[in-house]
Amino acid sequence: IMPYAGMLLFGKGDINNPYARDEKMAIMDNGNVVIGGSMTSSAKLEVFGSISILNQAHDKNVSLLFGKEDGGSQYAKWGIQYVAPNALASGSMGGLNFWIPSGSQFGDNYLFLADNGNVGLGTANPSAKLDVAGDITTGKVSIGVPGDKLVGNYRLYVADGIITGRCRVADISTADWSDYVFAKDYALLPIYELERFVKKNKHLPDVPSASEVSKTGIDVAQMDALLLKKIEELTLYTIELQKQIDELKKK
Repeated sequence: IMPYAGMLLFGKGDINNPYARDEKMAIMDNGNVVIGGSMTSSAKLEVFGSISILNQAHDKNVSLLFGKEDGGSQYAKWGIQYVAPNALASGSMGGLNFWIPSGSQFGDNYLFLADNGNVGLGTANPSAKLDVAGDITTGKVSIGVPGDKLVGNYRLYVADGIITGRCRVADISTADWSDYVFAKDYALLPIYELERFVKKNKHLPDVPSASEVSKTGIDVAQMDALLLKKIEELTLYTIELQKQIDELKKK
């Protein structure tokens, strides 16, 4: 250990030749510390080479800590540590755990990089390349196609389709639904006009043609409302037909 040019040097030297030295670490007059490499530093700690942080058990005090937690706690705002399999919980994977050491947000697995390459958010057992235990809010997501192929203001594009147990479409106003068909002033298209339209256009009124659907697709909520409209109109036609049948029976 020797003072030299405004710093304190730690390293190998020759007692007979103090200038024949091999510096390993230096502490600058400004408090900065540099390990290896050039004995100059613009940061509080600068390391030329790798850093190993090893622990034998799940001990949060050996984490790499960042930021001072408000209120003067001995822990920082964030910590990073490597944990062995089963260390966080029974059956948990080994990996790199990003955790919060103290405060109201205390907890593990805010981000977990498993040994097998999987990434978990909120879980130490990510079963996929990305496993999220909670909700996801995002901008646009493209699965199976380039992101620049997304059209319109849609947020999700899945090239090969989606399979799910249940699906709910929300944010449909009463004006978008079709109960107005049963209003007294609703003008039901006369049945023979409907027949002429179908013969000419090969599809029901208001319903997009096959060529239109192939070009622009369909809005599921709008299509459900439209199909309901046609069912309700069909119900009115059926009621009117039954009345005519009953009248003929009387005659």
